[in-house]
Amino acid sequence: MSKNDYEIPMEGKKITGKTRTINISDIDFDEFNPRISMARDSEIAGSGKKEFSQNMLAFFLKAQASYSELKSSIAHSGGATIPIWVYPSGKSRYKVIEGNTRLLIHKELSKEEGKYNEINCIVLPNKIDEEVKDYLRLICHLRGHTDWDKYEQAKYLYTLYNKEKYPIKELAKITKLSSTDILQDIEAYKIMDNQFKEKYGETEIVHKFSYFKEYVKNKKLRNTMNELNLGNEDFCNWVGQKKIERAMDVRKLNEVLKEPISRNIFFEKDLDRAMELLKDLVPERSEKIYILMNDLNKKIDKVELAELEEIKLTKSKKRKVVLTLYNKLKLLLGEK
Repeated sequence: MSKNDYEIPMEGKKITGKTRTINISDIDFDEFNPRISMARDSEIAGSGKKEFSQNMLAFFLKAQASYSELKSSIAHSGGATIPIWVYPSGKSRYKVIEGNTRLLIHKELSKEEGKYNEINCIVLPNKIDEEVKDYLRLICHLRGHTDWDKYEQAKYLYTLYNKEKYPIKELAKITKLSSTDILQDIEAYKIMDNQFKEKYGETEIVHKFSYFKEYVKNKKLRNTMNELNLGNEDFCNWVGQKKIERAMDVRKLNEVLKEPISRNIFFEKDLDRAMELLKDLVPERSEKIYILMNDLNKKIDKVELAELEEIKLTKSKKRKVVLTLYNKLKLLLGEK
């Protein structure tokens, strides 16, 4: 292997890329770039489009939060220091596997400053198969240099696990995510893709992933729903009908469903109104201060006899702490 070769660490295959510089006008963006799949799905949904133009890809790449910072860094360095991955896509043409944003920045800087016309690349062999492309997208994007949207990450993990048959252990090894986190991402996306999207459309799905991730993570909620003969379809409807306004509020849903009166209000109205009712019905399960007081009550019951005797001593520091709390509780109750 020469000094210009780059061996890809892919199990079961020996694949070597060649490092070289290529004129940016000869390289096209990747329409399957995982980092912009949320934007692509949202734009294509209901439009009749089947793919993005290069201009549309550039538009959504530029919309990434990290774009301006990366552009400044590349300009300061005199060009992208990390090579992009490309493969031959036609006569004297290449397509990006990883490094779409760096390529776009070079194209922009070339127009603005008249330089940066070439970019460092690792060129993959001719007739590279889809498995290798997916592997490179996986290791480069899931272990990339900038964070990317959780929906896009989950969709890619779902595709690799269900369609490309990557084992969970292999995905965990490559991504450095836990097997539990990967399985939760896959399950959340599966529910969205198979049940939510059919009824509420793809335009909605791209903005609701965090709701479904919270749902999948919450074992207590799913157990309660199972006891009430409720399931994934019910949750899809609650999200689709906007009964739950914020993803973080999914964490409150279990307590609402456990209480018959608040549960009915949730079914008839929404989670916010059910939570307001729950504060009056069972404050120790719905408001932070009363949850803490309830926990304290339980812990007081477990205080050992020796510690109780110490609290009774006049000069005990523990007694002073208890008295401070006691006096505040008296004030709350309106007692002197």
